[in-house]
Amino acid sequence: MAGIMYNTISMLLLLIAFLSGNLAAQQAPLQPNIDVAQFRGADDNSYIEIYYSLPEVALSYKEEADGTKKGEAVMSLEIFYGDSLWASRAWRVVKTVQDTLVPGASIVDAIRYQVMQPGEYTATLLTRDLVTPDRIDSVSLTYTVRAFEKEKLALSTLELASKIVRAGESSNPVFRKSTVEVIPNVAGLYGESSPVLYYYFEVYNILQNIAGDKYKVLCRLDDDSGNEVEGSGVAFRTRIKRHDNSIVFGTKNLSAIPSGTYFLVYGVADTAENILVQDRKKLFVYNPKIPLKRLAAHAPNYDVKSFQELALLKSKELDQEFDYQRYIATREEKQRYKQLKTDEAKREMIVSIWNRSAKNEGTNGPTFRYVYLKRVEQADQFFKSVFRSGWKSDRGRVLILYGAPFDVERFPSTQENMPYEVWKYDSINGQGNIVFIFADRQGFNYYEQLHSNLRGELQEPNWQKLILRSVSNPGAF
Repeated sequence: MAGIMYNTISMLLLLIAFLSGNLAAQQAPLQPNIDVAQFRGADDNSYIEIYYSLPEVALSYKEEADGTKKGEAVMSLEIFYGDSLWASRAWRVVKTVQDTLVPGASIVDAIRYQVMQPGEYTATLLTRDLVTPDRIDSVSLTYTVRAFEKEKLALSTLELASKIVRAGESSNPVFRKSTVEVIPNVAGLYGESSPVLYYYFEVYNILQNIAGDKYKVLCRLDDDSGNEVEGSGVAFRTRIKRHDNSIVFGTKNLSAIPSGTYFLVYGVADTAENILVQDRKKLFVYNPKIPLKRLAAHAPNYDVKSFQELALLKSKELDQEFDYQRYIATREEKQRYKQLKTDEAKREMIVSIWNRSAKNEGTNGPTFRYVYLKRVEQADQFFKSVFRSGWKSDRGRVLILYGAPFDVERFPSTQENMPYEVWKYDSINGQGNIVFIFADRQGFNYYEQLHSNLRGELQEPNWQKLILRSVSNPGAF
């Protein structure tokens, strides 16, 4: 069982690489990702594959003499077995681009090790940007290596992938498994920009452990409460029992699945669908245009343990997360938080706000937090100005509270009007045909909210007068 030891903010920052393809994003955190899978080798020994990825957009780039831009980083991996250094290596990665980067593209690779001794291993991947050497980032992972018993039905780890194709002469040998090439999705993030989930796992010792001439393989998508997700495809597929070991691969279309944390449950069952062996793999979905699944009003609150990432946050990071909650925290909650002295008390307060707000939206606390913080990261990326962080801007607040609009009309600067935007929503809180009006009246990409027809929001029916140059800023153009 693997546990990646970084908080949800790290995962959220990866969204920048999904949505941005320009070199201006290079000052975001480097955001290396790491994952691991265990398989049984031909000689019955175990081997592990450590996968890593680095978003291309996260690198700093310098211009070369030929006009291209080159990014470079040094990556180093250390693996500990207990307190002893078990393996280490370092290498350089280079990326050269003409002008813009492909949105969502990452440098992806894998390292394979044979493992003779079962037990817990800890791997740490350190990344240093060579163009901007003070940019350093790291991620750690713990993994328990199992011993495969020869007489027992067993599974490998499930590998999440961004693509699986038939292997050929041009296939990268590090990604080749039997007859297929498996390109790992190291971050385990799917959704709007990567809707198709590919998966791969192996089954061992089939012939002596399954009765009859057929069996079924299981691959089911569960939510974080352990319930099967509707619309996620067929869970069982029938196979003929031919070989003692078998590979299993397939796809799940997640384009219509609401944002949140999920588990891909996989395994083997008999023909009556009695599960004989199973395991699961955690993944993330971000589909901002898909409504969250509504839960019953009496759905239970989630305790601090259910918000695993919060346990990793220090006092200043907890304060930052509470600051992110400024749009949903009540005045009383803000006053009470100022009086809290311990990290544990802060966590309890933060969790209570997530749970309360989630119920208002008809979902659960961890899922609401996941989506809310993703919106914070989007806002900070796209709406930053010289005046304030993007998530603190008017457009950022609206994005965080209500999600992305279905349509945005942008009106450039003219001799008569300052530039402005019209955001349109089909429905918010049961009210239809919602609009928000934002205008850059200062000339520094600082868009202020002027009007909305949503109840409870700032309303100014004569907002058109506010964007006239004679009213807003006669000298600016």
